[in-house]
Amino acid sequence: MDEFADYNRSVVNTTFVGDFSPWFITGQVLKILVAMLVMTCDVMVMYATVGLKKADVKYFHLMNWSLVDFLRCVISPHVLFLVVVNPNSEEDEGFYQNLICWVLQAESATILIISVTVFLLTVDWIIEVCTPWLQTYKNKAVVIKIVFYVFAGLYFWYASMFCLSNWRQIHHTSVLIVLKLLTLFILLLYVCYSICKKIRHVTLKFDFRIILPTVFVLSWLPTLIVNLLVDISSDHKLIIGYYFFAECFSLVNAIVNVYVLFKCEEEFKPKFVDFVKCNCQCR
Repeated sequence: MDEFADYNRSVVNTTFVGDFSPWFITGQVLKILVAMLVMTCDVMVMYATVGLKKADVKYFHLMNWSLVDFLRCVISPHVLFLVVVNPNSEEDEGFYQNLICWVLQAESATILIISVTVFLLTVDWIIEVCTPWLQTYKNKAVVIKIVFYVFAGLYFWYASMFCLSNWRQIHHTSVLIVLKLLTLFILLLYVCYSICKKIRHVTLKFDFRIILPTVFVLSWLPTLIVNLLVDISSDHKLIIGYYFFAECFSLVNAIVNVYVLFKCEEEFKPKFVDFVKCNCQCR
C-alpha cells in the first residue's frame, strides 16, 4: 500500500487546503521564509567552501550538498500550492498535472542526491579513519568528482524530464527508503564507534563529516514519523499540519550546518564573517 499516494490525494480533496484558507496562506508564507533563510545558509557554506580553495573530497561533497539543497529550497515551497490549483479546462488540467509531476520528481531527485552526498561524506570520514586506504582514495579524488557529477546530472535530468506513470509512488517511496537506509547507516556508525572505543580504547575525531550527516538524519525524522501517522490517523487536517511541520523541519538542517561549521571548524569562521561583512557593506 502506498500510504503517501493516499496522503497526496487527501491533500487535493481536503477543503482545509483547497479553499486557500488563512492557515494555508500563512503556512505557505512561513515555508517560503524558511526556504529563503535556508538558501542564504547554503550560499554561505558554498562561499566558504570555495574560498578555502582546498581539493579535499570532503569539501567537494559539502559544497555539492549545499548546492543541491539550494535547488531543493527553490522547488519545495511550490508543491502544496500547485496541488490546490483548480484548472479551468481539461487542457489546463493536463498542464497542471504535468507541472506537479515535474516539481515532485525534481524535488525527490534533489533529496535523493543530497542523501547520496551525505552518505559519501560519511564514507570519506570512514576512509580517513581506516588510514591504509587513505592515499589510494585521495589519488582517485578527481575520478570520484567526475562520477558524482555524471550521476547527479543524469539522474536529475531523467527525473525532471520524464513524468512516470507511477510518479506519486516513486516520489514518496524512494525518498522514504533512502532516508531509512541512511538513518540505519548513521546509527550503525555510532554503534561501531562505541564498540571500538570500549574494546580498543580508541577515541576517533568527530568532525563535520559525521556531525552534519547526523543532523541531517535527525532533521528528517519527523518526515519518517509522518509515514506512521498516515496509517494510524484519519484526520486529514492533522496529517497535513504535521506534514507541513516535517517539511519545514527537514529544511532547517542547513541552518544548523552553518552553526556547526562555525563552532567546530576554525577554518570556516573567517569565511562566514567575510560573507556577512560583504553583505552588510553592499547594503
